[in-house]
Amino acid sequence: MAAALILQLSQPLLLLRHCLRLVDVERVLLEHIEVLSAPFTAAMPSWTLQWEGLHWWMLQDATPLFVASAYSQSEVVRWLLVNGADRSAACHLRQTPAQIVGECCAHAAVPDKRRDAQAIAAASTECLRLLNEPPTPPFPPSLAIAFANSFSSEIVVRAGASAGGTSLQQTIHKCITHASWQTPRSNGALIETYELRYRRLVAEEEEKHKSEVTGGKDREEEDAVVDAAGAAWRLERVPHNRKSRQQVALVEGLQFNALYEFTLRSCNAAGKGEWSHSCRTKTRAAPTRSTGA
Repeated sequence: MAAALILQLSQPLLLLRHCLRLVDVERVLLEHIEVLSAPFTAAMPSWTLQWEGLHWWMLQDATPLFVASAYSQSEVVRWLLVNGADRSAACHLRQTPAQIVGECCAHAAVPDKRRDAQAIAAASTECLRLLNEPPTPPFPPSLAIAFANSFSSEIVVRAGASAGGTSLQQTIHKCITHASWQTPRSNGALIETYELRYRRLVAEEEEKHKSEVTGGKDREEEDAVVDAAGAAWRLERVPHNRKSRQQVALVEGLQFNALYEFTLRSCNAAGKGEWSHSCRTKTRAAPTRSTGA
């Protein structure tokens, strides 16, 4: 049967090869590969083409969410959505994960020994509910923001700046802080950016910070007092790094030996999440400046 099909398909291909350039034939075949595969899949036994249900060529470009939905793995689907999987991403024949829920369970070559038909039906219903829910704004980071304080140096030469008219060389130091945090849960849509806001705390607030470190006032009461002070916030927008679970932001322009308060929120297609709990850091002391002619 397979040999006859190959012979049948080869005749129009030979004719096309004589009429068109070989490169054109290859391009057409690659663009319409399903035309070649359909006669074979129709004639061959289903078990030779199935991977526990779906045909193998249906899963070659599948996303993890597509496969989890096909197998009605509701817990996996939930985890993937919470961590930013795109429910609208189409795979085979432009189908979305919601359109193929349970396909591998309904047409499996090997029955599922861990779940009966009722459990699979319940899991499929839960998968559909999760996949049809709209995405929501992401959660704030579950862990505190970590800080690494340092400085950069730049040598500036000013011509004729000294009393004798000679050039003056000066080293200028800039305070730098690296803020880092773990990627939060994104709730059905990939995180696009982060908003990192910060402000310097005044002397009275620094004293409250010292009191807190040594076991002073309750933190919530103190935060209310700090917010009421109306100190100006500065905002940095940081793009999301999809290649790492650790997100990092470089903050410049801070003052040496000063106490700063930071807070963070995530943004995705559904909107902006809530602000995280505030974290505080004290920048390092200013290094000794060197000046020479």
